[in-house]
Amino acid sequence: MKSFKQIYEEALSSIVKEGGNAIPDVDRIAKDTIFKTVDDFKRNILREFFGYEPKKECFLLGSTGKKKDSGDIDIGIDVNALKDTNVITNLIKLNEICAKRGLNSCINSINFKMLHVAYPQIGEEPKKVQIDVLFTDCPEFTKFFMFSPEENESRYKGAHRNALIHAILYCISYKPLQFDEDNQPMKWMQLDIDDDGIFRQLKTLIDEKGNRLLYKSTDEPLEPAYAKVERAVKVCNDVSSAIEMFAGANITEQDIRSFESFFKLINDDSRFKYKSLREEIFKKCAKDLFLAKSRLEFPEELREYLKV
Repeated sequence: MKSFKQIYEEALSSIVKEGGNAIPDVDRIAKDTIFKTVDDFKRNILREFFGYEPKKECFLLGSTGKKKDSGDIDIGIDVNALKDTNVITNLIKLNEICAKRGLNSCINSINFKMLHVAYPQIGEEPKKVQIDVLFTDCPEFTKFFMFSPEENESRYKGAHRNALIHAILYCISYKPLQFDEDNQPMKWMQLDIDDDGIFRQLKTLIDEKGNRLLYKSTDEPLEPAYAKVERAVKVCNDVSSAIEMFAGANITEQDIRSFESFFKLINDDSRFKYKSLREEIFKKCAKDLFLAKSRLEFPEELREYLKV
């Protein structure tokens, strides 16, 4: 018998994509055009979705509006403000509204929480921009996780700061459980973070029969960075508690606002609770960011810790 997840994945197969450049024929958008476009999207699409024009229920995420131009527009929606809090139902409803307006849209098949829409850039027609609408039941944590500093605050993206968080959580929690014949870990427990909170996860590179999982539709073995999450239990979705968990008491969002400030805190600040793991954390972060070099600039601060 098929699971509910299998059923709805098949039902949505024609309207899902994996993210990134999920929508073809879209352009970057200038900062001056972003807010006009977002306002029009609210009036034209989200007003019908909510039944009224939303205000605090809908918010910008990431670097949107902070740089001279952006590759897309990230918008968050608080599902707690909706009558029906089922994310899949709301994704389908929003997708149908977009289709009715003749817009090209699709649901993200990796997290099933996001809709990608190609939307006209107001005042710059026929240019379009990809709008990513993310549904969340933890809006404050989502804003924290997807935060990106102003252009004059940092050389790097919010994802660089998050890479430090990922590395810390990995270093303080990693526990291998199952190995292959070469003594390489195939299953392990670890803490990790996403836009919903911090989770204790069981990750695996093998299926239930012990066969090595493959990367997407290729013949390449799945790498640890893309391990399948077999089980996940949320342990925290409060921002202050999360920062205390991975950094220490009396450390604030402002202290870790950018990659540079967080790197300095880990390196120099006595408040950082995992001082004995500094080198291990930096090595793990360097390795992860090196593997992500096609989409993220490698920080010079981590160059000495890079061993590949």
